[in-house]
Amino acid sequence: MRFKKQILSILALGCAVGIAACSIVPNSEMSQSMQMQSMTAGSMQSEEATKSADANDAGMAKETPQSNFYKYINEKWLSETRIPEGQSSVDNFSELQLKTDTDIREMIGKLQEDYANLEEGSSEKKLIDLYNMAKDFETRNQLGMDPIRDYVEEIRSIRDMDGFRASVARLYSKGVVSDIPFIIDNDVKNSSVMALYLNKPELGISKKNFEGSDEFAKKQQEAFKKLMQEIFVWSGNSEGEAMKKAESVFELEKQLASVM
Repeated sequence: MRFKKQILSILALGCAVGIAACSIVPNSEMSQSMQMQSMTAGSMQSEEATKSADANDAGMAKETPQSNFYKYINEKWLSETRIPEGQSSVDNFSELQLKTDTDIREMIGKLQEDYANLEEGSSEKKLIDLYNMAKDFETRNQLGMDPIRDYVEEIRSIRDMDGFRASVARLYSKGVVSDIPFIIDNDVKNSSVMALYLNKPELGISKKNFEGSDEFAKKQQEAFKKLMQEIFVWSGNSEGEAMKKAESVFELEKQLASVM
């Protein structure tokens, strides 16, 4: 009991000192303190009002995470982002790709300016040589099918599945991909062994346009046939043969589209 009384006495003394300390603050100092607090609160309110106005002016998200999380996170991006010219859509990945392409073009441009000073056999010089060769459409058009004629003849010589498998293996080793895509990866049921996976072939135009009958779909179909015909002419076929083969390719892909 005596110990508790001592504790209560100390607490009472502390309260008394605190009250006394508060009571001896001069009125002028108290007034200044209150004024400072009022100014600080007013300044904070003003800043918040300014931020709110700026946010509204900038079209920032007015939603809360609870009311519409998607809009709260993406409203600024949705309001400011525009689909680039020549593109059908845009997202974070395509924006990154466009930025990467721009950076690469700038890098290549600087290397081209300094081409005379590039070391023979260096990676930089090889890169510019390859780039210049790839964009030399005049020479490419003059060469026509000659650079790939051996590949075309090999494909034409296929007569059975054994020949197809052998040809696909040889061409794949040279970077020529089969119309039936395949990859070798871990078996999904037994990761300790490798398995062969076949994928569906890519269509020349979308499934919707192969099956569509509206004006846009018909234009897409005719453009596809025209392209196929030009390719067959370039590979040495007559106009008549090229037209028949183009129709055959179109019908084949249309059948594939029907089961995809």
